[in-house]
Amino acid sequence: MFTPAVAVLTKILAKAKQAGEVDLADCEAGARQFLGMLHGKVHLKAVLQLGDIPTLSEIDLRARTAVKAFLDGASPVETAPIVARAALIA
Repeated sequence: MFTPAVAVLTKILAKAKQAGEVDLADCEAGARQFLGMLHGKVHLKAVLQLGDIPTLSEIDLRARTAVKAFLDGASPVETAPIVARAALIA
């Protein structure tokens, strides 16, 4: 079942794959993995009302870290520049 976020990310990753910017066997799985990295325990803690609500700075850092880790892992060649990376981590 596609959620709206998975559907949008799958399309973005498919375009990046077609352009040779990422190397993913399954763009839907990549989208789900990225969302998992992004949400992680933060989402679970919020749903269960455990701990403090993260600050905007903490959310920003988590998002930047998840984007970098995901794109580093999806890079077709470690040293190849990824055009989408600059837009996502700016």
